[in-house]
Amino acid sequence: MVTAFAFIPFELADLRSVSGVQLLNATLFPGLFATGAAAIFHGQNLFSYEGDSIEATMARPVSSYARVAGKLLFLEAGTLACFFIPFPFLLARQSPLLVVHSSFFLYNAGVLVPAIIAGATFNREALTIDERSFSQTNFSGGRTAITFPLFGVPFLFLFSFDRLLFQFGGVAGLGLLSLLAMPLWLRGLARLYEYNRHAMLHGFRASRS
Repeated sequence: MVTAFAFIPFELADLRSVSGVQLLNATLFPGLFATGAAAIFHGQNLFSYEGDSIEATMARPVSSYARVAGKLLFLEAGTLACFFIPFPFLLARQSPLLVVHSSFFLYNAGVLVPAIIAGATFNREALTIDERSFSQTNFSGGRTAITFPLFGVPFLFLFSFDRLLFQFGGVAGLGLLSLLAMPLWLRGLARLYEYNRHAMLHGFRASRS
């Protein structure tokens, strides 16, 4: 699925000329969802997947920082994989969607991934790994409040400027700055996990009974 848009006949002039709904359509899937699929669809329930074995998981001699760093590395690797899968096709076709794909990759890796992990610490329902509708079965107000507004931030750049440099450069720049601040993200996420882990434990236990 993530390679399909690489074969869309699209020219740089088309990217410059689109606006409104057309711009949204041209960037939403090739940009936000294509590189963010792993984080969006799997990251939101990272801790919920451990609900059946949460006691054993928390009893292991692993620090909160190391646990969160492992989750972060897992989602970043998934985001990188989603970026590289269509990359050769986009490059071979010299598709202007490579601009969209690359800028949103930086945004997803730098902003969306750590934010999704932060939101996942507010889940209170254990899930089994073979369930189909993860997002519907595990709604979390805290997770929604943290992550949902961030889906719209890139489009503030896209709809506020009319030059590609400012539109996609702003999205990429924001992601790059956040990537450079990843050590701060990790410390903050570890504290948030430590703050929420007992509530997660009680919630997962209650959802199993």
